[in-house]
Amino acid sequence: MKKKFLYIIYLFLLLIPINILALDSLEFKNSNKNINVGEEFTVSIDDFTKEGDLSDNYTIDLTSSNNDILSISGTKVKALKEGNATVSATIDGKSANLNVIVKEKELTISFNNDNLELEVNATKDLPELKYSRELKPSEKVTYSSSDNNIVTVTQEGKITALKKGNATVTAKITENIKATINIKVNDKEEKIDYRVKSFKITGAELVQKFNPDEYYFDLKDVNESAFKISNIQLYASDKDAYAVASKLNNTEDKSLKEAIIDVYNKDKRLERTYTFKYKIEAKDTTLKSLKIPGYPFEETFSSDKKAYVTTIPYEVNMVTVEYTACDGCKVVVSGENNLKVGSNIVQITVTNGNDSSQYKIHVNRSEKTSLDEEATSIIKTSSLDTSTSSDEIVEKDTANPFKPINIFFVTLASIILLLIGSFGIYFFIKTSPKRMKKELLAKKNEENPIIEVENKIEDTKEFK
Repeated sequence: MKKKFLYIIYLFLLLIPINILALDSLEFKNSNKNINVGEEFTVSIDDFTKEGDLSDNYTIDLTSSNNDILSISGTKVKALKEGNATVSATIDGKSANLNVIVKEKELTISFNNDNLELEVNATKDLPELKYSRELKPSEKVTYSSSDNNIVTVTQEGKITALKKGNATVTAKITENIKATINIKVNDKEEKIDYRVKSFKITGAELVQKFNPDEYYFDLKDVNESAFKISNIQLYASDKDAYAVASKLNNTEDKSLKEAIIDVYNKDKRLERTYTFKYKIEAKDTTLKSLKIPGYPFEETFSSDKKAYVTTIPYEVNMVTVEYTACDGCKVVVSGENNLKVGSNIVQITVTNGNDSSQYKIHVNRSEKTSLDEEATSIIKTSSLDTSTSSDEIVEKDTANPFKPINIFFVTLASIILLLIGSFGIYFFIKTSPKRMKKELLAKKNEENPIIEVENKIEDTKEFK
């Protein structure tokens, strides 16, 4: 009995959560909804007022009372035409209804532009009309003008300006559905033709025949010094327009050039430009030969090579540049005088007409060498090989033009040393002890000759 009682309690406890999770009632928060034809909406759980709890895997099932008015796709509802229909929603076995009223969307129309200008006698279509929805077959647009003396309009929307003034054109479907546009009509202005009628070219020829409606032309057989554009005639009168001719250089390609004719209105505003292109072949600006006599370049000369290097001795401070120029070329040499010790640049500029090129010679002038080093070098060179023939000596001397100068200074130094030595020997002999003793005795004898005689007698006695 006790076991049965516990079993009943257990079943009761199991049934309690089921009753708690069950959905007791379901209603739409708003039972009515207005919608326009073509619009749609989505039904979600937030659209309902409910009592109880939803199951974990609840679904919203919708149905329409009239599928011609409302169509259902999942939870989406779309209005197809005017009328009333009911949407029924079912969730966890509970249902709710929504009354949907479908109306046609309110019709409005407007022009893309609010204002339009045109000249007298001009004809033009009105700007396009914009509609808030598609027109029904019964809905027709009619057009009218506020002043047919200024602007007339057809039922196809084409307007014609008759005289200067302002008018309003109205597009109307009903009295409440219409749109307006303001039309301003101006007097017709005389159109000015800014095209070039004719001109004269000197020193060149047109490749193609001139056409005033084209903008670009090519020239051939151009003589740059004689080329000119003149006598420009326009279709417009001189009081309405004027033309200016000029020449331009292409900054990227110097051989490609342009001549232009600019046409300006009376207010100096540019109206039209004609361009004439031509190409000038570059002239020869190269040297056929280049050298500094006696001082060869480290590189082999080539007309296309523009830089060279040579070395000169310290004793030389200027050089002579010899060259062979191209035909018709002018050559200017600079920097060949007053060369400093170290690096110098001698520049040769070759010009032919408007074209030019430059050659550069890097001249390195040697440092000054000391006299002692020169003398030592010469002495050592002389003592190394005493068997050198006279022919070889002549060749060596010829190879070094400054060797005679070195020999002169060495010889002069030797003579000075020899003189100094001679004076030294002379003074040494002059001041020796024996010589000084004899000179003293001779001086005493001059002062006392008796002593010298007595000495001689005594010497004689001793000799006997």
